[in-house]
Amino acid sequence: MNCNARTTPIASADQNMQGESGVRANRVVMSSAGPPSVLRYEPYDVAAPAPGEVLIRQTAIGLNYIDIQHRTGRYPLPRYPSPIGMEGAGVVEAVGDEVGAFNPAIGSSIPRCRSAPMPICA
Repeated sequence: MNCNARTTPIASADQNMQGESGVRANRVVMSSAGPPSVLRYEPYDVAAPAPGEVLIRQTAIGLNYIDIQHRTGRYPLPRYPSPIGMEGAGVVEAVGDEVGAFNPAIGSSIPRCRSAPMPICA
């Protein structure tokens, strides 16, 4: 199902640190295309879902060969910095307004979710 899910690979989350959604997390991002040195581990304030978005706390994140190709620039990403990893599974934390056919309940498990450029959750 198409869902316009905004997924953020989260290595760890701290409910005491306040982002817009009340969660501060850590993530690995690519500052640009290039060698492994373009990867950086950083804190991240998780935003509340916008209209048409679902916020998913990822509990498993797949890093695949395509992610290496994104990092090297062989398959460029639309913008940088960009989180690494396009696939994951997790739990619905929040649902924005105007979510269409895919409208999960908070706490629902999402066994497979892929982020942009074509977000799909199943």
